Amino acid sequence: MLKTDFEIINPNNITLQLHFYFNDVESHSMNAKTHNECEKQFIHLIQSINRYFDTAINIEIQAKNEGGILDLYNVIIENPLIKTSFIILLSSYLTNFFSSKLRPSINVSEETKNKLDNLTKIKELIKTNSLTTDEYDYIVTNDKELKKLKSNFYKSAKQDDRIEKIEFDAIDQKKDIICNKKSITYNDFDKLIIKEEIIENHEEIDVKIFIIAPVLIKGRKDPWKGICNNEYIEFRVLDKSFLESVYLQLIRFSNGTFINCKMKISTISYFFSEKVKISRDIIEVINFGDGTNIKAINKYNQKKNNQYDDTGSLF
Repeated sequence: MLKTDFEIINPNNITLQLHFYFNDVESHSMNAKTHNECEKQFIHLIQSINRYFDTAINIEIQAKNEGGILDLYNVIIENPLIKTSFIILLSSYLTNFFSSKLRPSINVSEETKNKLDNLTKIKELIKTNSLTTDEYDYIVTNDKELKKLKSNFYKSAKQDDRIEKIEFDAIDQKKDIICNKKSITYNDFDKLIIKEEIIENHEEIDVKIFIIAPVLIKGRKDPWKGICNNEYIEFRVLDKSFLESVYLQLIRFSNGTFINCKMKISTISYFFSEKVKISRDIIEVINFGDGTNIKAINKYNQKKNNQYDDTGSLF
């Protein structure tokens, strides 16, 4: 069972305090559009967390106080037993930094992962207050909807560069603290904003590609098509010297034509859709041939009036 610092006193109400501090300590105003967007994302975050509980969570807005901008949200939870879990989850979503990787490693077993991927099981564990710290972390790490709302909240807040920090805490109706203050400075907002796509690049030095469909007309944006390691691929050719010889028809393509080249492979992973896009760029063509005749790159890089012999082969 998780041991926490949160002690719920009032059986029904929690007051969440969201405090925007500014570089100018005398400032008590902020851009209305930015504030409204932050407020919308914060309320959506609370509503989304509600799906982990078999009880209603209602939100009321209290009058705002001065000292920067202090938003007060009165949260009424019908079942007081789940308040601790609610505060832990909300606090974690608001303040935990994102990992630089798409899928951070969490120290839980496969059996536990299967259990936590089941919403009904999570609800049962929350009812009995039997989630461990690692299990809470796993939930926070893998709920993409909540992570997106959190990211949108800080992306909106970042638009107002007068903000120095945002502070979050929670008190009960007797003003007793049930969640200590947690602050996020403006300089750390980027750590809480999801990079919706992650690009990883690497180069392969000696790659052999059999050409299926070259692009022979200068200016066309169509990808080249070929076979590499028995896999059908599409790619762009960026070697200008090689392309110039192709456009001048100094190189002719036939069945079995191949190039040996240096290739850059870019893998783009999209966070929310889980799609992966791979793009390939040929940086340098080292040599080319048709299985019986191989030409080095420096042998075809010649003037326009130089032609290879027309024998019906590649050359």
